Amino acid sequence: MQSRSIIKRSRIPKLIELWIFNNSGLLLLNTRNLHYSNTNKVDPLLFSGMLAAMEFISEKKLSHIAMNDLQLVLLPILDPIPLFLVALTYKYVKSRRVRAVLQEIYEEFIKEFNEIIPHWNGNLSMFDYFQKRLTDRYFS
Repeated sequence: MQSRSIIKRSRIPKLIELWIFNNSGLLLLNTRNLHYSNTNKVDPLLFSGMLAAMEFISEKKLSHIAMNDLQLVLLPILDPIPLFLVALTYKYVKSRRVRAVLQEIYEEFIKEFNEIIPHWNGNLSMFDYFQKRLTDRYFS
């Protein structure tokens, strides 16, 4: 059963790529908009590790990183299960709106996997159906 989006479909900010990783930087899920023209794909495992390291050494929590016409919007979650959600989107999109979508994605993710994540064995394929759901909802 698909849950309803809190944010109306027409108001969902345009996401280019999404990463979900744990507080150690281990990637759980990565999906991207296939229509995005930039073909240079960063290795999602290296990227999640780099962001986790930046968050770890930062004195303040990172909320977004701006670069040229793009931005990374970060949503660190501490409880009940520490995770980081990161969205790549265009700089003109309000980070507040992107964070609302990330929060919605987190709530769905935790609802689906809250009992599995604390004992996760590293098998990424267990998230495949959820990744497809996110791709259909936020990247189509």
